[in-house]
Amino acid sequence: MKVYRKISPASGEFLYEVEIFDEKKVKKEVEIAKEGFAFWGSLPLKKRVAVLKNILKEIKKRKEEFVETVSIDAGKVRQDSIVEVFTTVNHIHYLTKKGYRFLKPEKRSSGYFKNNRCYIQFKPHGVVGIISPWNYPLILTATPLFHALFAGNSVVLKPSEITTKVSLLLKDVCLSAGLPDNVFRIVTGDGSTGRSLVESDVDMVCFTGSTAVGKEIAKKCSERFIPFVLELGGKDNAVVLKDADLERAASGIVWGGISNAGQTCIGVENVLVEKGIYNDFVEMLKKEVEQIEKRDLGAIINRLQFEKIEHHIEDALKKGAKLVCGGKRLDEFHFEPTIIADITPDMKVFKEETFGPVIGVMPFDGEDNLIEIANSLDYGLNGSVWSKDGKKAERIASILDTGTVCVNDCLTNYLMTDLPFGGVKKSGMGRVHGVEGVRAFAKMQSVMVHKFGLRKELWWYPYSEKVEKLFLKFIEILF
Repeated sequence: MKVYRKISPASGEFLYEVEIFDEKKVKKEVEIAKEGFAFWGSLPLKKRVAVLKNILKEIKKRKEEFVETVSIDAGKVRQDSIVEVFTTVNHIHYLTKKGYRFLKPEKRSSGYFKNNRCYIQFKPHGVVGIISPWNYPLILTATPLFHALFAGNSVVLKPSEITTKVSLLLKDVCLSAGLPDNVFRIVTGDGSTGRSLVESDVDMVCFTGSTAVGKEIAKKCSERFIPFVLELGGKDNAVVLKDADLERAASGIVWGGISNAGQTCIGVENVLVEKGIYNDFVEMLKKEVEQIEKRDLGAIINRLQFEKIEHHIEDALKKGAKLVCGGKRLDEFHFEPTIIADITPDMKVFKEETFGPVIGVMPFDGEDNLIEIANSLDYGLNGSVWSKDGKKAERIASILDTGTVCVNDCLTNYLMTDLPFGGVKKSGMGRVHGVEGVRAFAKMQSVMVHKFGLRKELWWYPYSEKVEKLFLKFIEILF
């Protein structure tokens, strides 16, 4: 049996081993989930919601266990883990309270054909294969999991090998709450296990992770004509206008870029500052960073991530950027919060996802220049605009080519349960959260019911010149 050895990102100690499921074992788990779907998918929504409510109660009872497990597995500080647990229960609560109407049959107009009744209804896909990441191992697993279960699907989950314990705890809670064992299955392992899951007989795939892997998954799903949701990388811009509340902007941007050690897909990585306030705002960012205590810094997940962060900083400095603060490892497990000024679009720190506690800052001169810079990125996940002029801020936000955007805030939009979340360009396809998120995990079926009428319709055989003239007349009268 092949295994992955889990090492603590915050201490370097060995924690546990994870079995790497091979293709045969993955196939078996999908077969079990298909049996589970036959039961779960036929349950009335009310009964599925009752189970989800029990799961919510169990998570609340064991919230400290979740906080501790997330912290140990992902190397997070306690506050970041608590926010992740809070966000998870918030989204489950929303589903159980508001989700009914999302799957309710929806009446549609039959237009001029009054002898017909039209509606759409929503049905589960079947078995959903979910591949979740390590950076937010609870919420980025729980969101697709409970959307899928709510819609009536069964699930086979492949969690990141780096944070498997979080998902195993979630499975334990689900079983305790009454979810049948064959409705939610877990396959552990590395990328080879994820590949086997995508290539198995699942009916849908939801993946959160890198853009490179997301592209391969999109190809595989397209070959099989099955739906997929991809939540991929980000390189988010914070736009600071000269009329912004600069203290709030600096405080929010530093939190948005440094929390969770910067390992957040919607974290602030670039800050575009209007020219007249540029130097002053760089100093404000520096002061905010200098107030962060080491105890509030999460760990960098592994050696490869350290090397990527250092490579981006080195590339920027070689090309003329200025190191304002930070720039090196604090110890074997943590990296200094870093501000780099005068970055340019040719630098890796501007255009590639760094995924570390590094904030790059550059000036812009005028709105046209701002939009040219901001929308030049291949990514389009999230962004933020900071200004006291609400109308101007919202207008600029609407021009940014991103799937989500905040005004005078950052990252907090992920907590908004009714607001769809997802990216454009290389940041992904599809949405989670809100009605769009729930319906992403359901098939739409359009239904037309004939109520009453003639023995046969006018446009049926046999065709006649009289009917042709009648329809031509209808065109003139009705439209």
